[in-house]
Amino acid sequence: EEVRGGVEELRGADPQFMVDGEQCVWIAKANSGSKAVGIHLFDDLGSVSEAAGKGRVYQKYVERPLLIDGRKFDVRCWVLVTDWSQLSVWFYDRCLLRFC
Repeated sequence: EEVRGGVEELRGADPQFMVDGEQCVWIAKANSGSKAVGIHLFDDLGSVSEAAGKGRVYQKYVERPLLIDGRKFDVRCWVLVTDWSQLSVWFYDRCLLRFC
């Protein structure tokens, strides 16, 4: 019972609790049109920081992804940040859903 309580406490404190797995894999790829060319995998965040560069997208591999009808998907939406000091963000009203 004590373990269940600890797990529930972690679940409430960590918004990514359900997507974290036992492995920690980071993916680096070109920010457009890579088609799986030039993809690099890292197993710790320190290595990702050392390899960081312009024109690349970095993302954490989700080991237990949310599925729709048993299929993985991604949502792409576009935003424009016009001011950082008084945060102003514009959202494009059309998004793209891709199913794998």
